[in-house]
Amino acid sequence: MHREKIKTLKEIPSWIDYFLKEDIEYEKEAVEKYLDEKGKKIIFELLPYLEKCTVFDKEQLENSLKKFFEEKGYKTKDVFHPLRVAVSSRMRGPGIFEILEFLGKEKVIKRIRKIIEKEEKND
Repeated sequence: MHREKIKTLKEIPSWIDYFLKEDIEYEKEAVEKYLDEKGKKIIFELLPYLEKCTVFDKEQLENSLKKFFEEKGYKTKDVFHPLRVAVSSRMRGPGIFEILEFLGKEKVIKRIRKIIEKEEKND
């Protein structure tokens, strides 16, 4: 997934740590740019679509997000960037469907809920 971006072996841990850790540290710049009020609203609205996925694979995730786009009228960039930051803590990385599938439903849902709960505490 990150093969093209990694230059040395020493860089590998920093590129993949969000796959391995339960609690991730969010990049400040990523949060400020994509998890603003609109971004948080979008991932909040997206959560039920992801929860309904019975098989958390690329095909079903694509279908769920396609349905979400059709029903809510969002563009892919409006959804993919906040979702990527919510589940991986960063702005760059592999394709969003690959990230979601690799992390698995439980971890993805947990990370999205963490962002939502953090927002509710700040209200």
